[in-house]
Amino acid sequence: MDRSIHAVLIGTFTLRLSTGLTGSMLAFYLAHFPEHGGPEVSGLVVGLFAATFYLTELVLSPIFGVVADRYGHHRIMLFGPIFGAVAVILTGLTPLLLVIGATTVLLVLAGTRILEGASSAASVPAILG
Repeated sequence: MDRSIHAVLIGTFTLRLSTGLTGSMLAFYLAHFPEHGGPEVSGLVVGLFAATFYLTELVLSPIFGVVADRYGHHRIMLFGPIFGAVAVILTGLTPLLLVIGATTVLLVLAGTRILEGASSAASVPAILG
């Protein structure tokens, strides 16, 4: 196999592993949320967070695919890591946001799941192209 195929396979594996781990860790984070001053989060909210990620990826993948075909796969492929980096930073800052309010933290976490879905949506069509 040539070098670019290896890079694509490793990049896709890393993307899928990181989004899966983030979803799992978010479930544990929300389960222990009351211990850190937040409210008790129901399983429905955790499920909605997971669905938000997959819905965002499902809706945005065709859009990013068309944009990648038009403007080039390499340009669009760069959006994925940018969205992912912003999502990771915001997720890490959520304990500091508990001062503002627990509802704000939950909204920010929902936003990070949207950003992670957008990250996958931008990366996958570009990688496959």
